Amino acid sequence: NEDMMKAFGYSYPEVRVHTIFQKAPTIKYHNTTSNIVAEVGIGDPPESPIIITKNNNENHNGMDEVNSKTSNRVTTIEYHNSTNGIDAEGGKDIPPESLISISNNNNENHDGMDESNDKTRVRKILQKAGMQITPEVESVIPTWSEVTSLYGSKPKIIGLETCAAYRKSVPVTDAMIGPAGIFNTGTNLLAKLLNNQCVFPNRSEGTKPQRGMLWQVPWGKHTPVSLRLKHNHAKGVGIIPSNVLPIVTIKDPYHWMGSMCRHSYAANWPHSDLHCPNLISNEHDVFVRGEGKTIGVNVRYQKTVTGKYDSLVGLWNDWYGDYIAIDSFPRLIIRFEDLLFHLEEVMTQVCECAGGKVKKNVALISTSAKAEGGGLLSAIKRYGHEKQRLDGMTEKDLDYAKGALNEDMMKAFGYSYP
Repeated sequence: NEDMMKAFGYSYPEVRVHTIFQKAPTIKYHNTTSNIVAEVGIGDPPESPIIITKNNNENHNGMDEVNSKTSNRVTTIEYHNSTNGIDAEGGKDIPPESLISISNNNNENHDGMDESNDKTRVRKILQKAGMQITPEVESVIPTWSEVTSLYGSKPKIIGLETCAAYRKSVPVTDAMIGPAGIFNTGTNLLAKLLNNQCVFPNRSEGTKPQRGMLWQVPWGKHTPVSLRLKHNHAKGVGIIPSNVLPIVTIKDPYHWMGSMCRHSYAANWPHSDLHCPNLISNEHDVFVRGEGKTIGVNVRYQKTVTGKYDSLVGLWNDWYGDYIAIDSFPRLIIRFEDLLFHLEEVMTQVCECAGGKVKKNVALISTSAKAEGGGLLSAIKRYGHEKQRLDGMTEKDLDYAKGALNEDMMKAFGYSYP
């Protein structure tokens, strides 16, 4: 504030090198001895390079201390601003920061990383899926910082230590991969990805069982693992369970409970749009006798197979807890979110675990990753941001979830408590 500076008698320092960014770049370079001035003003294309070169082959008395030490060197300043970053380069043996200062004044604090650049990785996921990045799409893309704050920087896969045992016990000619997971956890997406992008040697044609890429495990993808040897779905008859490597998908329980409110499938509990996820009853839960009670959930897996759970949290805990506890046969458990944000790494490890190979150019497609019918962009938007994670929950619901969610499972999959 100029008036405040004058009122208190503070002076502005003499600036030899100064750079200002205000949306479009402005760069000023001033060598006080040689009196060279170069400026790029607002309106110049950000992607165009500006190169200023001065050969200082003579001693210049009166130069500042930094330049006096380098008077016989070549001073080169290069500036390049692209959509992916900013480069500034000093001359030979001259630290760039002694020659040029670059600051970004976009009226936002990005903690050292430009927001557009922080969206690059997610933007590439969408582009690789064939999606055009319009301004509307750009506006809803999460930054990579947001994604990693929710799920960490690396995928989580439980059970990789069992891969060698599976490959040793099941010949690659008989190997099969089958998705499993509770409702709303991306089992359909995983099945499509495996079918399109994973192949066993000399088994690239034929039916899904012949190729080894099943739509679901033979006992039913939503069926509890305790029924693995007791139940087969219609297309699972004749398939040897031990030949199938289950790939189990799991989702952040807070997001998952919200998904269950939108599509409950075979799960049944009293709920309404006024309160869901509803773990602890309140005045909106008119079908529950009294407020402050835990709301139980019933699931009809098959006509003769049902399950009863204390709550949605209990369903998540118990269903996945059984798969985590398995030590009698190999299985992998992967996060749904990693299929969105770490697809190639996860698909490679899943496919190779069973003895297969992934095809080149592993990618999602823009209509995949159903998120209540919205496709890939809708899924990226919903699961890459935190703001919709707790929609519908009350403080009492959150308190109950924090106390009831299995802490070891939350930690193992990198899911955080709000």
